[in-house]
Amino acid sequence: MTIKSAVAVFVLVACLGCTHTKTVHTDTARFEALQRNVTDERVTVTLVDQQYYRDVRLMRLTPHRTSWRMDDGQRMSVPTSSVHSISVVNRSRGQWEGFGLGLMAGALTGAFIGFGMGDDPEDQFFAFTAEDKAMAFAIPVGLLGGLTGVAVGGASGSTQTYYIAPAPSPPPRADRSPGAASSCSGASLSPHRPKTPR
Repeated sequence: MTIKSAVAVFVLVACLGCTHTKTVHTDTARFEALQRNVTDERVTVTLVDQQYYRDVRLMRLTPHRTSWRMDDGQRMSVPTSSVHSISVVNRSRGQWEGFGLGLMAGALTGAFIGFGMGDDPEDQFFAFTAEDKAMAFAIPVGLLGGLTGVAVGGASGSTQTYYIAPAPSPPPRADRSPGAASSCSGASLSPHRPKTPR
């Protein structure tokens, strides 16, 4: 791998944003926790018809109604059944995730660069092997990548997307009416009487 391609891999990985997804049913405790976590936060609301409202202030989230306020002060309210997902951006979490990704990408990039230089001639006074160079480059480039990841991750943030699902329908109940039970009972208990010849 050349130095240019290694740097390209580093930049690509460092700039990747992290997205986490969860499916939340409206009749579960997780939905109640979601209500506490996202109410009065800046979110992106996506409807089932693929319309979306980015960076709005969520005002209300219940199993029946969802409402938010636009930047111009306009308030919108829709049935929660028409909400496909709610996305929240966490800047602090994005910094930590960016640091981890940047550190890993930087260390790999530095190692590739070191290996690409190869071994020094043995008659050289300070002769280093390709493995030595890989380690020497992996540490500083990894730290540089981690710091870059903190900046990129803090700017883009870590996105948590909650997919809103309706409460599951209860299973159909069997017909246990007295009339049905008695007719079945009567059919099963009535004896078979053969006809007597005349």
